[in-house]
Amino acid sequence: MKGLAVNPARLQWCLRHYCLTLEELAKRAGLKPAVLRRASTGGPGLTADQMDDLAYALDFDMGFFMGKKGAPKDELRVPQFRAAGGQPPRTTDMLLLLKRVENHRECFRGLFEDFPALQPRKAAYPQLPAGNDYAAKAKAVRRWLRLSGGEDFAALRQKVEAKDVLVFVGSGGRFGRWQTPKDRRGRDQFKGFALRHEVLPIIFV
Repeated sequence: MKGLAVNPARLQWCLRHYCLTLEELAKRAGLKPAVLRRASTGGPGLTADQMDDLAYALDFDMGFFMGKKGAPKDELRVPQFRAAGGQPPRTTDMLLLLKRVENHRECFRGLFEDFPALQPRKAAYPQLPAGNDYAAKAKAVRRWLRLSGGEDFAALRQKVEAKDVLVFVGSGGRFGRWQTPKDRRGRDQFKGFALRHEVLPIIFV
């Protein structure tokens, strides 16, 4: 059986973009490196299940790897993605988590197409004082959110979401696709991030 052909240019783009070797990607997808290597050089294609596993490993649909055109450098990276929190993503897992969050934002935004009367509003960001007085900045944010000081996490999340900000919460623990990436010692690589958008900005904690 000929199988499903992999677009070599798109596969190579993924390896560069996500800082992976072909062997590492094969391991993530549960494929034998030799199978993926042959498919990436015009050899026998993948089965439907193998193609699905490959796509799932990098949060794409199967059509991405079967597309005829190459993948331009920034085709799948928005400005917020390139510089989340002012720092470029450093690891494969961080890049994948950022992509997963952005994908869910797009899905959520797509829901509004069915409800024209409920279009999301542009985010009204708080006016922060200039300079490095972070205590003053924090005070301005608390005033913007109308915090009393005794809110628990659920109440804080509700107030932030009332400002048309999407709040994503990591799963915690060491496993799962929504966990914060860990370093070699099992420590979180970051505590959270924010992605600024004109509509439906994101906070991940």
